[in-house]
Amino acid sequence: MQAKFYIKLNAVFSLIHSDDLAKIGATTYQLMDFYLADGNKIIRKVSNGYFEYNGEGGAAPVIFCEPDHKPLLGAPVLEVCTLILMLSKANFTQRHTVQYDF
Repeated sequence: MQAKFYIKLNAVFSLIHSDDLAKIGATTYQLMDFYLADGNKIIRKVSNGYFEYNGEGGAAPVIFCEPDHKPLLGAPVLEVCTLILMLSKANFTQRHTVQYDF
């Protein structure tokens, strides 16, 4: 499956829509509590996914997110795909397609 993501350099988890993950048969291995800036707690399903870009890839943690959230790649995905983001040349509005499997 291919998808477009935003990149967030300080994110530990990547966010992928639960519906997309269900389509490829992804399963969760735990529920985790996350605390928002306003102090509210949310509970989300968590798993590991295999991400690949131009033949380089590996596993990284994923949160099964809600339909109104934007798909997001966290820093671990960049590392396993051996990607380097050149901040001086980055265009933060452009999204790239990354292959992911579970």
